[in-house]
Amino acid sequence: MDHNEQIIERILQLWYSIIGGDHHKDRDCWFFIERDYCTYQKSSWSVRHAGYILGEYNESFETFVKAQEGLIEFLVEGCAQEIDNIRNNFDIYSPEKNADYCDAKLKQLEKIVIDQHYIQG
Repeated sequence: MDHNEQIIERILQLWYSIIGGDHHKDRDCWFFIERDYCTYQKSSWSVRHAGYILGEYNESFETFVKAQEGLIEFLVEGCAQEIDNIRNNFDIYSPEKNADYCDAKLKQLEKIVIDQHYIQG
Protein backbone atom coordinates (compact mmCIF):
# COMPACT_ATOMS: atom_id res chain seq x y z
CA MET A 1 0.00 0.00 0.00
CA ASP A 2 1.51 3.33 -1.00
CA HIS A 3 1.67 6.51 1.06
CA ASN A 4 -1.52 8.09 -0.29
CA GLU A 5 -3.46 4.84 0.09
CA GLN A 6 -2.47 4.71 3.75
CA ILE A 7 -3.72 8.26 4.25
CA ILE A 8 -6.99 7.45 2.48
CA GLU A 9 -7.55 4.31 4.57
CA ARG A 10 -6.97 6.18 7.83
CA ILE A 11 -9.28 9.02 6.86
CA LEU A 12 -11.96 6.54 5.75
CA GLN A 13 -11.77 4.84 9.16
CA LEU A 14 -12.22 8.21 10.83
CA TRP A 15 -15.05 9.11 8.44
CA TYR A 16 -16.92 5.95 9.35
CA SER A 17 -16.36 6.52 13.07
CA ILE A 18 -17.93 9.98 12.64
CA ILE A 19 -20.98 8.92 10.62
CA GLY A 20 -21.35 5.34 11.92
CA GLY A 21 -23.32 6.31 15.00
CA ASP A 22 -25.70 8.52 13.07
CA HIS A 23 -28.35 7.61 10.53
CA HIS A 24 -26.51 7.25 7.23
CA LYS A 25 -26.89 5.26 4.05
CA ASP A 26 -24.42 2.83 2.54
CA ARG A 27 -23.69 5.25 -0.29
CA ASP A 28 -22.12 7.63 2.26
CA CYS A 29 -19.35 5.03 2.66
CA TRP A 30 -18.30 4.72 -1.00
CA PHE A 31 -15.68 6.85 -2.78
CA PHE A 32 -14.25 6.10 -6.22
CA ILE A 33 -11.17 6.88 -8.27
CA GLU A 34 -11.78 5.90 -11.89
CA ARG A 35 -9.91 6.18 -15.16
CA ASP A 36 -11.86 8.10 -17.82
CA TYR A 37 -11.23 7.52 -21.51
CA CYS A 38 -12.67 9.56 -24.32
CA THR A 39 -12.17 9.51 -28.08
CA TYR A 40 -11.91 13.30 -28.39
CA GLN A 41 -10.07 14.42 -25.24
CA LYS A 42 -7.11 13.37 -23.15
CA SER A 43 -7.85 10.57 -20.69
CA SER A 44 -7.99 11.53 -17.03
CA TRP A 45 -8.71 10.23 -13.54
CA SER A 46 -11.92 11.09 -11.72
CA VAL A 47 -12.80 11.13 -8.05
CA ARG A 48 -16.47 10.45 -7.48
CA HIS A 49 -18.80 10.25 -4.52
CA ALA A 50 -22.59 10.16 -4.49
CA GLY A 51 -23.56 10.27 -0.84
CA TYR A 52 -26.31 11.89 1.15
CA ILE A 53 -24.11 13.54 3.76
CA LEU A 54 -21.49 15.08 1.47
CA GLY A 55 -23.65 15.10 -1.64
CA GLU A 56 -22.47 14.58 -5.19
CA TYR A 57 -18.79 15.05 -5.99
CA ASN A 58 -17.05 14.51 -9.32
CA GLU A 59 -13.70 16.04 -10.17
CA SER A 60 -11.15 15.14 -12.86
CA PHE A 61 -7.38 15.02 -12.41
CA GLU A 62 -4.48 14.51 -14.82
CA THR A 63 -2.79 11.72 -12.86
CA PHE A 64 -3.72 8.95 -10.44
CA VAL A 65 -1.59 10.52 -7.70
CA LYS A 66 -3.35 13.87 -8.15
CA ALA A 67 -6.69 12.04 -7.97
CA GLN A 68 -5.61 10.41 -4.69
CA GLU A 69 -4.61 13.82 -3.35
CA GLY A 70 -7.96 15.23 -4.48
CA LEU A 71 -9.78 12.43 -2.64
CA ILE A 72 -7.70 13.09 0.49
CA GLU A 73 -8.58 16.77 0.38
CA PHE A 74 -12.28 15.97 -0.16
CA LEU A 75 -12.28 13.51 2.77
CA VAL A 76 -10.40 15.84 5.12
CA GLU A 77 -12.83 18.67 4.34
CA GLY A 78 -15.80 16.28 4.65
CA CYS A 79 -14.66 15.00 8.05
CA ALA A 80 -14.12 18.54 9.34
CA GLN A 81 -17.52 19.61 7.98
CA GLU A 82 -19.34 16.69 9.61
CA ILE A 83 -17.57 17.22 12.96
CA ASP A 84 -18.66 20.86 12.81
CA ASN A 85 -22.19 19.75 11.93
CA ILE A 86 -22.29 17.44 14.96
CA ARG A 87 -20.93 20.19 17.20
CA ASN A 88 -23.55 22.69 16.06
CA ASN A 89 -26.64 20.55 15.54
CA PHE A 90 -26.56 17.47 17.72
CA ASP A 91 -26.36 16.82 21.41
CA ILE A 92 -24.98 13.28 21.36
CA TYR A 93 -24.51 13.03 25.12
CA SER A 94 -24.52 16.34 26.91
CA PRO A 95 -23.20 19.70 25.74
CA GLU A 96 -19.87 19.09 27.50
CA LYS A 97 -19.47 15.50 26.27
CA ASN A 98 -20.56 16.53 22.77
CA ALA A 99 -17.82 19.18 22.69
CA ASP A 100 -15.30 16.63 24.00
CA TYR A 101 -16.40 14.14 21.32
CA CYS A 102 -15.99 16.70 18.53
CA ASP A 103 -12.64 17.89 19.88
CA ALA A 104 -11.39 14.29 20.01
CA LYS A 105 -12.48 13.65 16.40
CA LEU A 106 -10.80 16.87 15.24
CA LYS A 107 -7.58 15.82 17.01
CA GLN A 108 -7.75 12.45 15.24
CA LEU A 109 -8.16 14.23 11.91
CA GLU A 110 -5.28 16.60 12.65
CA LYS A 111 -3.08 13.67 13.69
CA ILE A 112 -3.74 11.88 10.40
CA VAL A 113 -2.91 15.01 8.44
CA ILE A 114 0.25 15.71 10.44
CA ASP A 115 1.42 12.08 10.77
CA GLN A 116 1.13 11.52 7.05
CA HIS A 117 2.73 14.87 6.18
CA TYR A 118 -0.28 15.84 4.14
CA ILE A 119 -0.36 19.60 4.01
CA GLN A 120 -2.36 21.21 1.28
CA GLY A 121 -0.17 23.84 -0.34
